[in-house]
Amino acid sequence: MLGSLRTGVLVVLSLALVTVGCSKAPDGLAAEARSAVDAARTAGAEEYAPGEFRAATDALSLADIEATAQAKRNAMMRRFQAAATLYQDAIQKAKSAESIATEARVHARDDADALLVAIRQQIAAAHALLESEKGRQALVGPRSGPALEGLQTELTDLEGSLGAIEDAIDNGDFAGALRMGQAARDQAEVVEAEIAEVIDTGRPPRRQK
Repeated sequence: MLGSLRTGVLVVLSLALVTVGCSKAPDGLAAEARSAVDAARTAGAEEYAPGEFRAATDALSLADIEATAQAKRNAMMRRFQAAATLYQDAIQKAKSAESIATEARVHARDDADALLVAIRQQIAAAHALLESEKGRQALVGPRSGPALEGLQTELTDLEGSLGAIEDAIDNGDFAGALRMGQAARDQAEVVEAEIAEVIDTGRPPRRQK
């Protein structure tokens, strides 16, 4: 009889503890999830891991919605297990986004540096064409000379724009540096090709006609 009574008391106490545990808001997990999302944002996840970052913020939003809904219920009816699970999911996804973004930034830095070197090499090749024997002859030609002078000005402007790319790299804006660098490389390719065209034909390039 006493044994059955003790068992019953233990069951009631266990259920009470479970109820209390389930009814307590997961404030610690919520704070950890927000901190993880902030860390991912600081690592550049919005730029370098947008899909993963969006998944983390979506999970955090769902967790907040669930926690708020439970907080509005009667104290004895609150169940925060789902909210806690969602906060844990947000933490994991935010950490994944941070890791992916950190690695992507390293690769982006390497790509931006390599692109800057490639642009300088292309500009140097264009200058070499102008300084070649045929290039010097074309510079004094009645039609080719003015065309090449215009292209020289473009080269000078292009060289001046490289400083902005370097600044972007120094400031950690590797995505911006890549965008500017790709545009500069495209322009360098066009200018080099047109210099070669003018030297070969003695006429302005098709773009200037």
